[in-house]
Amino acid sequence: MSIIQRLLAPVADVRREEGPTALMMFAYSFLAMSAYNVIKPITRSKFISNLGADNLPYVQFAAGILIGILMAGYAWLMGRLPRRWALAITQIGMALLLIGFWVLFQSNATWVSVAFYVMGLILGVLLISQFWTLANIVYDPRQAKRLFGFIGGGAPLGGIAASAFVTAYAKTIGSTNLLLPSAACMLVSAFLVLLIIRRENLDPAAAPGAAVKEEKGVSAIEAFRLLRQSKHLQIIALVISFAAVGAAIIEQQLNMAAEAAKGATSTDSITAFLAQVGLWTSSIGFIIQIWLTSKIHRYLGIGFALMVLPISLGTTGIVMLMNAALWAPSLARIVDQSLRYTVDKTTREILFLPLPGDIKLKAKSFVDVTVDRCAKALGALLLLVLVKPWGLHLDWQRLSYASLAVTALWIFMALRARRGYLEAFRRSIERRDVQPSEVRLTGADLTTIETLVQELSQPDESRVVYAIDVLESLDKRHLVTPLLLYHESPRVRARALQALGVVRPDIARQWAPQIRRLLGDGDPAVRAAAIGALCAIQNEDAATIARPMLTDADPRIRMTAAVALAATGRRDDVALAEATLADLINDTSDANRSVRRDTAGALRQVRDARLQRLLIPLMYDPAPEVSDEAMASVQALGTADFLFVPTLVSLLHNRQLKGRAREVLVGYGEPVVDVLAHVLADPDEDAWVRRHIPLTLAQIPSQKTVDVLIRSLADRDGFLRYKAVAALARLRREHDDLKFAHEPIEALALSESRRYFTALSLSHNLFARAKLPADSLLGRALDDKIQRATNRMYLLLSLIYPWRDVSAVRWTLQHGDTRARASASEYLDNVLTGQLRKRLMPALEDLPREEKVRRGNVLQKTRPRNVEESLLELINDEDEVIAAAAIDLVRERKLWELAPDIEHVLAHRDVHDWFVFESASWALAECRVPDRRRELWREPLPAAAIAWQLRAMPLFASVSVDELFRIAAGGRQVRHEPGRLLMQEGAVPDTVHLLLDGTVTMTSNGEAPVPIDAPAALGLTEALQGAGARGTAKTRDLTVTLALPLEDLRTLLSDNTDLVRGLFATLASAPVPLVTPSGAGELLEQLAAGGLTAVEKVLALQRVPMFSRIGADDMLTLASATRTMLLSSGTRAFETSAAPALWVILSAELSIDLQGGGRATARAGDVIGTWAVLAGREIGASADVVRAGIALKLDREDLFDLLGQRPTLLQQMFAALFRGAAVEAAVA
Repeated sequence: MSIIQRLLAPVADVRREEGPTALMMFAYSFLAMSAYNVIKPITRSKFISNLGADNLPYVQFAAGILIGILMAGYAWLMGRLPRRWALAITQIGMALLLIGFWVLFQSNATWVSVAFYVMGLILGVLLISQFWTLANIVYDPRQAKRLFGFIGGGAPLGGIAASAFVTAYAKTIGSTNLLLPSAACMLVSAFLVLLIIRRENLDPAAAPGAAVKEEKGVSAIEAFRLLRQSKHLQIIALVISFAAVGAAIIEQQLNMAAEAAKGATSTDSITAFLAQVGLWTSSIGFIIQIWLTSKIHRYLGIGFALMVLPISLGTTGIVMLMNAALWAPSLARIVDQSLRYTVDKTTREILFLPLPGDIKLKAKSFVDVTVDRCAKALGALLLLVLVKPWGLHLDWQRLSYASLAVTALWIFMALRARRGYLEAFRRSIERRDVQPSEVRLTGADLTTIETLVQELSQPDESRVVYAIDVLESLDKRHLVTPLLLYHESPRVRARALQALGVVRPDIARQWAPQIRRLLGDGDPAVRAAAIGALCAIQNEDAATIARPMLTDADPRIRMTAAVALAATGRRDDVALAEATLADLINDTSDANRSVRRDTAGALRQVRDARLQRLLIPLMYDPAPEVSDEAMASVQALGTADFLFVPTLVSLLHNRQLKGRAREVLVGYGEPVVDVLAHVLADPDEDAWVRRHIPLTLAQIPSQKTVDVLIRSLADRDGFLRYKAVAALARLRREHDDLKFAHEPIEALALSESRRYFTALSLSHNLFARAKLPADSLLGRALDDKIQRATNRMYLLLSLIYPWRDVSAVRWTLQHGDTRARASASEYLDNVLTGQLRKRLMPALEDLPREEKVRRGNVLQKTRPRNVEESLLELINDEDEVIAAAAIDLVRERKLWELAPDIEHVLAHRDVHDWFVFESASWALAECRVPDRRRELWREPLPAAAIAWQLRAMPLFASVSVDELFRIAAGGRQVRHEPGRLLMQEGAVPDTVHLLLDGTVTMTSNGEAPVPIDAPAALGLTEALQGAGARGTAKTRDLTVTLALPLEDLRTLLSDNTDLVRGLFATLASAPVPLVTPSGAGELLEQLAAGGLTAVEKVLALQRVPMFSRIGADDMLTLASATRTMLLSSGTRAFETSAAPALWVILSAELSIDLQGGGRATARAGDVIGTWAVLAGREIGASADVVRAGIALKLDREDLFDLLGQRPTLLQQMFAALFRGAAVEAAVA
């Protein structure tokens, strides 16, 4: 221990390296306050001698305005001085200013006294502000709690010393000459500041800002808004105002009494008298601060503390009314000032404690400075009315009547403040407004402590932990009861262990057996905290305690010990920890799942890179909860190391983990874009991994992201191109500042127009001119392709042109009347240029289909062709679904003249196009042996034949042909002998059977069997919603089904959101009203009243029927994707062309113009757009806000993104939809 530490040990907890700076800061506060307390009585005595005490209120009122202007000039000056030396320079400037006033006082000019008085007020603000500004730069919050009491103690001692000096020498050397010792103190202070900055190597750039913040704060408009919002803040402002007015009255009484007793011309006598009052004030204030303040708050509470100052004001007022001696106003001034800067100041700081952080940050400086200054100005005006001859002309004694009036009002507000404090503090605990790390109070009042101790018994774990944090920040950790070690919450147990580790050793040792018991706790954080607590209690390092535990029979204790060893950093200990953890990870048995999960969670506490790599095998763990926990640890470790990125990218193809993997990847931010770009461009990478990259990139908004996605528009994978376009469209909607290169987008738009016209022309040739069945598989596939090309052209145009305009044009062309469609076409014709206008306008504008075909043939330089020519082109189409469907149509129509062309396709088609090979082989087999059709059922059917069967099932009515092919490819064709059990009533099907041929019988509730013929879906609705089968299904004869295991079905749905969209569109085939009531209007209005938390969002969304039974975790995720919309009266909520979205009205009122005429009104509790979101249709109506309020908005794209990432959410959504009557009709 250093000499300085030993010297300061009785009064402050000073660390070795902090000693010299702490002593200099103490000396700085001593000298700064000495300088101020020397000149403070002189400012009053000089003014009284020249202008009289009754004129002081004039300058006090003017000073309130002048100080604001002068402080703005000070801020301007500080911004232009060298930042490192700005504080010292201003202090030297103030010292020189004092010397200048010493010179000016020789002239005996009256204005000098006025200017000197104003300068004294400014110095009172600046000196203390500069000191605490530097203190806040030098010390962090934890140091502040230990050292602020000591370094700030120099200020009252400086006040005592200076007041004693002035009292002793004012009459001897004269008031004017006392300015020189004050200037000397300031010069020494400036030198100390330079030493502190140099020693601590500080760059006090924040110092000017801090000072400005205290004086400037927030704008007047913002300040009054804050006052309106917070009733507690209003009460604080009133308490401060009454205190300022009361102090102004007492000071005026003292000045007038001094003038009357000493004589107006006795400047030095008045100076000595006022300094003597200051001496008593500083001495008593110092004693109160050291001995009495903390005891008042600790034992009597904030209520008593709030009453001390107003009661003292009233008491001294009565004394002055009864006694006209000079000691009476002196006593009043001493009591007021000694209590104001001790008990009252600390009480005021406590009153601010429960305010929300944002309000406290903005409002505290405003209330402390601006409100106080305004109250002083108001007090000055009041005093002028009371003392001037043109007013009531009261003498100093009778001014006490005003004091008594202020006392009554002040006591009333103090009582209100106490009640308001308790209410606000309880609310702040519930909302976690107070940040424990930012609490700088060295003590707290009894009421605060009692409230926090009561919180320890709360069932809500977060409130208990929060109370412990605040108690520790107030140095009251000994009040944290060890009984919390038995709390049901692991988080509370762990936090209680941390608190017990730093309490008195004799108390902690009594609880050592209970702490050892927690080494076997089920939660890893509790076990780790138990080791830490034992180390603190036994005064041993973690390695000594942990090594014997590596051989424990309980794997959880071995894991905890290994993590504790890893934290030591010693090579041997880290090697032991790695070996132990690797053994635990390699045990992939189900019995060890919880241990692996705990290990994955514990590794986030380890900082050794070698051990962190163990998270890689854990992310591949067969148990999803283990993988998920491992990714949470990767996310918690930060983004500095890209070691985990390849693993996270590969997990994008895992239906259960891709959502979390995407979240972690997005957390890396823009630096990970290059890695994702490499994967996106790699043709050898897994196709579905590549297809999930665009959505991941869309959540990292940057110009680099846009450039990467635009490069991918040239990729051969059409599905990937579509995902890239969708991702770009999302970035375009949400980030107007991003730039999109036009050339690649225009090239793809032209390519999509060619696909559009090719599909349109060939479809027209086959199904309009040749009259082939338009509902054939090929007909539907071509229609899907035409629709996809149209959609992509609009999306691409929205990347180049204003996306809102493009959306409006699209809706108008599809739904508007003749005149509106013409206007929309005219807009496109004016906006598009060059090749875009030439090739896209015929596809997009309102033209008869035959005219579109004619124009397309001209652009494509082709002509109408016959069936054979059209099919020949289609069987060679680059899209394998189109080619396979075309071959199947050739087979169905027996157009065997194309058989050689099919054989050519079979011989030369890309080997990856399996759908084409299947269809070609099947067709050629039927061509060669026409009578063997039934026998072919013994061989696997091609995907085209299965898709043909699936399209007849009602549930797949709105599913695209591409998705039907994917379903066909995802299943396994099975031939069942008669009597085979396919589905058991009451059991959740582990396999979905899509009946392709044959008949099954369904028995339910013991009723007679019901035959079901192909095609039919068996167990699909139950599998989608995770419900038990409604009947038992057995084959009646030889039957063929497409068997789709439940896990494969879920993977298929997770990878193909378009399939999910198609199923939802089928289930929502029966339109419902645009506005549907939830019946919870009153509840939703209550939720919206105070702003929405995440939990309140969940409560609101649960009132939407299709979300009513969704689990808590999924609801929280859904709430995070839902936006809170602040709706202003007279604005447009949404346009007719708006993308599908679900609106939940919480407190607003909307007037809705319905499509086709008519109006509707949506009020609190109403849900808008349910059918539009499910069916994928535009809302088809516009809405204006009639009454301002709040609504929730969930975009359809965001909903389906979530459904693709969270299988459980998708399952629950299906369950909700199948409960509806419309769904029952669709399934039937």
